[in-house]
Amino acid sequence: MNTKAILAALFLLTTFTAISESIYTGTVEKQIQGQGIVTISGQQYLIDHSTVVHGMVEQGEVGPIFNTGSEIDFKLDRSGTKRTPHISESWIRE
Repeated sequence: MNTKAILAALFLLTTFTAISESIYTGTVEKQIQGQGIVTISGQQYLIDHSTVVHGMVEQGEVGPIFNTGSEIDFKLDRSGTKRTPHISESWIRE
């Protein structure tokens, strides 16, 4: 019985660790409208209409529009081979 409990605890720990490692936090510094590029904490990222946004944000021609100075949490799409990372999902921090 103890072995099953230990294995279950290890499974949950590794699952939550993997999830928490893939969520990043940063401050929006600027966004180039019409190009789908947003600069967050000094790094450029791509956004588009496939970027899932949790919270109220305005939609532009190529994707969501984040306010300069906003803090956001986000996940990156690691499946592509693009030089600039693509934000797959984001949350506006309050």
